[in-house]
Amino acid sequence: MKQVFDPIRQQWLKASPEEIVRQKLLKQMIETLGFPKDLLVVEKSLREILLSCPESSQVPQRRIDILSYFKDPKEGLQPLLLIECKALPIERSAIEQVKAYNYYLKARFFAVANQREVFTAFFNSSKNQYSFFKGLLPYKELLCLCGLKSKQNS
Repeated sequence: MKQVFDPIRQQWLKASPEEIVRQKLLKQMIETLGFPKDLLVVEKSLREILLSCPESSQVPQRRIDILSYFKDPKEGLQPLLLIECKALPIERSAIEQVKAYNYYLKARFFAVANQREVFTAFFNSSKNQYSFFKGLLPYKELLCLCGLKSKQNS
């Protein structure tokens, strides 16, 4: 049985097609895009992530693939980017799935990824709709887009 190592969970896992997508993306995020390893969460249940929320019992028992946080000086850890990994072509249902998860998490960005492509979305308040772009931006650029850090200070 082929296995892949998960640097976040610190364990070897069965190399399923979806797990391969997840691990390739994590490697890119950490090694190329500057995502802090200690601010990444992999394969956690929504309820576990939202344990401190009063309505956590009403949250669906579903698992997220990847969640990146940022440190807000006033609010503490806040969700920045939620990613759903798929082994198959990206379909509308996958986008709706990650949007539904993000309803609870309130990450600034969400993305859907497979072995060939990544689509990232953010809520464009001026258009009152989600705007999508292809690919994943570096961690510091996502922070800049949110107005969380200036490019000079990053």
